[in-house]
Amino acid sequence: MRGPGPLSHPLLLVSLMLWGCGGPAREPGFQPGELLDWTLSDTELSFEDCTDAKTWRDHFAAYDFGRRVVQVSESGQTAQLLICTSWSVATCSPTDPPSTLSVDGATMQFTGARASAIAGAPECMLGMAEDLQIVDHGHQMRETVRFQLYLLGEPARCAEVDAGTVAAGTNGLGIDGCRVTFRSNGRL
Repeated sequence: MRGPGPLSHPLLLVSLMLWGCGGPAREPGFQPGELLDWTLSDTELSFEDCTDAKTWRDHFAAYDFGRRVVQVSESGQTAQLLICTSWSVATCSPTDPPSTLSVDGATMQFTGARASAIAGAPECMLGMAEDLQIVDHGHQMRETVRFQLYLLGEPARCAEVDAGTVAAGTNGLGIDGCRVTFRSNGRL
């Protein structure tokens, strides 16, 4: 008859259970002062009412959402998106410009807008309305980022820019009014 195996030792068994399950249980919801560092995976990308021009869509496909770091405020009512220069959270700082999310139970939400210059068309800017939602599921999360694209500036020049995008694709659509959505799963 053989003696007890290595898994019969209670401390070893508990350690293996915690290691295999991602540590102690974490209930959904954000705690005041909490720093969350999620590794994102399984990113899905979708386009609605957008050109199918390959070079334009490849720009979005190349975007790396590999990590999401968030610092919850001491009040627990808001959180700050952080950007990091390495995998060490000591290298993290608020995004520029800062992105402040509202916190409501197990959900964080950010809504904002920005505009950027279009190369070769200084009279027309690309505007992006952004909606970011993070739903906390304990050790996992689900993130959805939606962009609504629009053209700003001199109307005739913006119409030319959009016509050029239509011509580059095959589906007869441009970028003005286009919606791009990223959905990712995250794990602490």
